[in-house]
Amino acid sequence: MTEESKKPAPKRKEEDDSDDIAKQYKRFTSAAKFNLNSEEVYCICRRPDHGGELMISCDGCEEWFHFRCMKLDPELSRLIARFFCKFCEWKGVGETRWKRRCRLKGCLEPVRPEKNSKYCSDEHGVQFMRQLLMSSSKSATQSDIKALLDAVENVDQFHTLGTQFPELPEVKVYHERGDNLSQFPENVQDELKQLQGKLNRVTEGIESCNVRLAFLAKLKEKHKIINSKVMEASGSGGKRKKYELCLFDKNVKSGIETSGEQIHKLIDSSDIYADFEEEIDAIVQKYKSREQDESEDVWYNNHLCVEDKRRCPRHNGWFNLVQDGVLREADMFAIQKSNLENEVSTVLRNYSMTIYEDTK
Repeated sequence: MTEESKKPAPKRKEEDDSDDIAKQYKRFTSAAKFNLNSEEVYCICRRPDHGGELMISCDGCEEWFHFRCMKLDPELSRLIARFFCKFCEWKGVGETRWKRRCRLKGCLEPVRPEKNSKYCSDEHGVQFMRQLLMSSSKSATQSDIKALLDAVENVDQFHTLGTQFPELPEVKVYHERGDNLSQFPENVQDELKQLQGKLNRVTEGIESCNVRLAFLAKLKEKHKIINSKVMEASGSGGKRKKYELCLFDKNVKSGIETSGEQIHKLIDSSDIYADFEEEIDAIVQKYKSREQDESEDVWYNNHLCVEDKRRCPRHNGWFNLVQDGVLREADMFAIQKSNLENEVSTVLRNYSMTIYEDTK
C-alpha cells in the first residue's frame, strides 16, 4: 500500500468467488455454536477465543471473526471504519469501509477528519512537510517559501496551512444548489444520490412532525375552549364547578393525517371557537346530556370521549403520550439528518482530497 493510494488498503488479500462463499456460508450457518468442551466458538474456523488472536466484530451479523480468517492485515486494524464479513458483503448487507490513512510514509494511523487534517497528528504533519521540503525532487525554492509567507498574515495562520484545502468549484456549487451531480465521478454521484434521497425522506419526516406538533398545540387550545364552554353551560349562582373533559380522540390516537383538511383548518385558525363553533357546542351539549343521563354513550360522533377526565382512567394522560411520541420521532429525525449531512460532507471531502492528491 503506497502513500498515494486512493484507498487505505485492499480489504482482503484474495477474493473468493460467489459459489465458494455460498458453500462456506451454508457450512457456517449450520455449524454448532459450542464445542465439545461447551466453549462458545466463533468465526468460520469455529474455534473458541482464547485471547491469542486478533478478532473483529461484523457490523452486519455481529459475529466475531479472526483477521486471518477474513484475510485482513492486522496492521491495518485501526484503519477499519466499518467491517462487514465476507458473508454480509456477499448478501449485500454492506461493504467494509476504511478510514483514510495518514500521509506520512509508513504510518498506519487514520487521519483526523474532525480537524480536516490529512495526518494522524500535528507531529506527523510536520514530518511530512519537512520530508517534502527536503526532498531533492520536490525541493522548495525561495519563491515557493515567499509565496507561503505572503499567503498568511501571522504565525497562527501559518500554523494552519495544510489543515484545510480550498473548496472545489463543483463542491461549492453542490453546497449552494445540490443539483450538479454530473460534475462528479459516477461513484461519487451514486453515493450523493443515495444520501440525498435519504435526506429528502428525513426532511419530509421532520416537516410531518412539525405539522403534527402545531396541530397538537392548537388542539390543546381547542380543549381549553371546550372545557370553558362546558363550565359556562353549567349555570350561574354559587361557586362554579371546574370542568375538564377527557376528550380522548380515537382519530388522533390512531395517527394524525398531516394532509387532512380539518387539521390545517385548526392550525391556521386565528379564532378557534368561531371556526369550530358548531362542533364545540355539540360536544358541550353531548356532555350535558350525559350528565343528566349517565347511561348515555360517552362517545361524541363515535370518536371523542366526553367523560369527566377524573372519571376516565382508561384514557389517562393520552394527550401527553401522543405529543411525546411525536417529539421523540422529531428528535430521531433530527439525529438522522445530522448524521446524513456529516456523511455528505465526508463524501465531498474524500472526493476533494482525491482530486488534490492526483494533482500533486
